[in-house]
Amino acid sequence: GLMQILPDTGEWIAAKLEEDYHDELLHDPDYNIKLGAYYYEYLYEYFGDESLALAAYNGGMGNVEQWLEDPEISSDGHTLENIPFAETRDYVDKVQHVHETYKYFYKDGLPNDTGDLNLVWENYKKFISDMVKDF
Repeated sequence: GLMQILPDTGEWIAAKLEEDYHDELLHDPDYNIKLGAYYYEYLYEYFGDESLALAAYNGGMGNVEQWLEDPEISSDGHTLENIPFAETRDYVDKVQHVHETYKYFYKDGLPNDTGDLNLVWENYKKFISDMVKDF
């Protein structure tokens, strides 16, 4: 589904939110996003770090906790230098990259906040221009 919530996780989140739950609700975009947003916020508060929260969202909390205790994966017990799951490593990299891109495009605020769609277009042109310079 949209936020990639597994049924067991969805049931756990729904209980935390005191929401009704059945697997079919995961196909409702509003419900799915509500659960996914809550779960990410929960993981972020638990780990206190964006990268760890993203790794836990994709690879599981238990795995992240184990990885932090493994000196081959985490030299300081607080960061992951070598995420063992390729899918999770790629997920964390991809989400962080997209987040940085969004911050660049919307550095002047969201179009509905500023009322000026042209700001996004100008930021986009500058972004492309800066990328071309790097080649």
